[in-house]
Amino acid sequence: MVMSMAETKRKTHSYSALSTYESCTLKYDLSYMRGIWLPKIYSYELVKGLIFHGYAELYKSTKEFANHRYLIDYAFTHADDVSPEWLGKLTLEERQTIINACKEFKEWWDKKFYSSLYAPDEPVDEFFKIHRETKLYGDEPFPFNGVLDLYYEDDKGLHIIDYKTPKNAKIDTYRSQLELYAYFLGKKEDKPVSSISVYFAFAKDVKNGDRVYPVPLTRIPKTVEKYSALVTEITGPNRKAEATLNWLCDYCPYRGLQEYCPVSVIAGAKPQPQA
Repeated sequence: MVMSMAETKRKTHSYSALSTYESCTLKYDLSYMRGIWLPKIYSYELVKGLIFHGYAELYKSTKEFANHRYLIDYAFTHADDVSPEWLGKLTLEERQTIINACKEFKEWWDKKFYSSLYAPDEPVDEFFKIHRETKLYGDEPFPFNGVLDLYYEDDKGLHIIDYKTPKNAKIDTYRSQLELYAYFLGKKEDKPVSSISVYFAFAKDVKNGDRVYPVPLTRIPKTVEKYSALVTEITGPNRKAEATLNWLCDYCPYRGLQEYCPVSVIAGAKPQPQA
């Protein structure tokens, strides 16, 4: 369905939208300005990420979800945007890889948020001041929105933990996103953000088996300044809508479609295979 400009023009900007504009201004225009949203294309990388996030977001949020086997079944059958047809495409090896990642996350969580005051199957969110799936909104220096996987509080301040599911542990890929999250979370809570960490659930190159990587806080002011300037461009008369061919084209639903991206057609790109 194609919606009008007025219906699709956002008053706030997510990091996903901003990074889309950075990588391809045409894709941003098609998605966020013209509202042309094409069906998502199946990929194992997408499905494993959705299922893992479903597990991680809920683990020990209630006594029921402290049961690992129950939550595994729930995550596979209730993951957002994962249809039964997509689940059916998973091989046994792929399913087991996802299950192993969830089990390892459980072990990390139980160690990270352990208290002898609570039984193993009791939620500890209140005790550790854990906040899950927090919606972030901000107005200054530009309108922003996002969803933070998890943060918790202690006497040192706020601590952000975000879950990522790529094959490799590359902090730089996610640093700008988490720096913006830290900035707007600090403003929202009026407290300092003391640490940012990324939990790499599937990365094969983690060091010494530690899946949690710290993100330095030193670059936050420059990142906020950079994206403030980008929002000024997006919302001003100089906003671009030009195709940029790069590795992200492999995952673009507009690739190879003459009516949306003729540049990719000229380059020989084929349309994405439908699920």
